Amino acid sequence: MTSVGSRAMRVTPDIVVLIICGLLKPTVSTWIFEGVSSRELDEVRDIGRKAKVEFVNKVVGETDHLKRNSYYLDGLEKCNNIERNWTDSVQDDAFRHGNVTDAVWLQKAGMKEFTALFMTLPPHHMERIARAACAKHEKQLTCGAEYEGTEVTMKRVAELKKIGNHKMMFEKECKDKDFIKRVYPCVGHDVSKWIEPCSEQVNTYSTLRDSVNQRISDTYDSAVKKVKATTGDDRKEDLKIFDKAMSSIAFLEGSKCGLFREMRVCVLRQLLEHCGVEAMKAFNTSISLGYLRTERRERLNLDFEVFNYPVHPNCIGL
Repeated sequence: MTSVGSRAMRVTPDIVVLIICGLLKPTVSTWIFEGVSSRELDEVRDIGRKAKVEFVNKVVGETDHLKRNSYYLDGLEKCNNIERNWTDSVQDDAFRHGNVTDAVWLQKAGMKEFTALFMTLPPHHMERIARAACAKHEKQLTCGAEYEGTEVTMKRVAELKKIGNHKMMFEKECKDKDFIKRVYPCVGHDVSKWIEPCSEQVNTYSTLRDSVNQRISDTYDSAVKKVKATTGDDRKEDLKIFDKAMSSIAFLEGSKCGLFREMRVCVLRQLLEHCGVEAMKAFNTSISLGYLRTERRERLNLDFEVFNYPVHPNCIGL
């Protein structure tokens, strides 16, 4: 399940000015889901408005940018926390009603843990969970738009849709009421049978992925620790070491991306034959869109982006 904010976001003076002046007004009737009542939407808008007023009162006269940033994120968190407890309960529900054996195969083939388990649920459980998840996100986005404005929230939605699971949710699961029961039951049923021709490739990829991820984590942590521990003239040399570590990480990622691509061809071919085009496209979007970003830790991905480190050719487009 996702939320609309990030505590790593930086507050710009323009955003603060627009919030204080009240120029950012929500103009979107619904964001991703039309199944939330106007009363409920009014309630979450009120949460956003109150958070905005509280933020403005705190930052007026405050010159410490770190404090202003913290106050801003505190306000955004009030929107993120809407129905937060529901997320924990739905995960328990999925483990109770899902097929763990089938889910493990889907996870080995690239799906995230909860998504894989969700695919194996009975259709009525899938639809109930998806409807509640769509409503939760609609409320969070509506609150966020009241707090920080429509334009900023639109950018957040666009950013989230760069990740496969979010894109499927926002564009398919929350928009087409028949999509889930039409597509997902075939994907999550008897997985061990339809994926069997690809089992060797799936297992090989999964084993390598676990090994590579551990090596990447160790390499990155060691490099960061070394850079943080040095000062002065030694720092230049250690920055070179950090660059070398990032190059090594990119190479490791390349080996993983290469096997992922090979495994994906086989799995998608099986899905096309077993479940049809729509299921194949849904599966591909889920595992492929934003692959590299979601495989990395957030801090590692940020370092790749901020310092413009090149990615391995095998990973381009993932």
